[in-house]
Amino acid sequence: MTYFIKINGEKQGPYSLDELKARNITQYTLVMDDTMQDWAEACTIPELNSLFESDSDSNNFTQMENDSEIDEKQSDTASDNDVKSDWLTKLKKNQTVLIIAAAVLLLFIITCPSKDSHKEAIVNEMNEAIDESMESGISQNEGMGGMAMLGKAFICKMLEAALDSELQVSNYGICSVGKIQYQGKTKTLSFGILGHVFAFGKDDIKKELNQKDIEE
Repeated sequence: MTYFIKINGEKQGPYSLDELKARNITQYTLVMDDTMQDWAEACTIPELNSLFESDSDSNNFTQMENDSEIDEKQSDTASDNDVKSDWLTKLKKNQTVLIIAAAVLLLFIITCPSKDSHKEAIVNEMNEAIDESMESGISQNEGMGGMAMLGKAFICKMLEAALDSELQVSNYGICSVGKIQYQGKTKTLSFGILGHVFAFGKDDIKKELNQKDIEE
């Protein structure tokens, strides 16, 4: 059987099956054999299917290669997205930790006690020591209450005056320390942090007061 083909509107042929194959016609080339009344695409004629099997296999292989490349790209993209997601999660955690640390540090700095706070805490500590020392003295010498009160007021004034001139408060940003020079030595009297001052030395004050009472 022979076949005619239509190229650019022009009828060509007749050709045998081998001749058609040599002309590299496509599946959509218009073809008509001796028995046909009208043109038809080559792919609709069963006898011509053998001409396009290799093309079909080639197209399928190409499609498979393209699908494989798409899958690899999608896999790479998913992997990249996972890495970015992990990195963003770690970054957010680190930012949270830094913000909390900065907030805590700022709190320590803002609430770091001043010199006046140290002075007030030390004076309160000294008042307690003087009260305890005087209560002990009054219990041993009845009728000395009024004198004791005057003595306390005098001692407190002297201590406050001494603190005004001698107290040194070192501010370390998050905490502060109150010190004083006494008998050629530096003595720590207070420690301040988070808005609170811890004063110490009550026992030393009581010891000094009791020593003076003995000397007198």
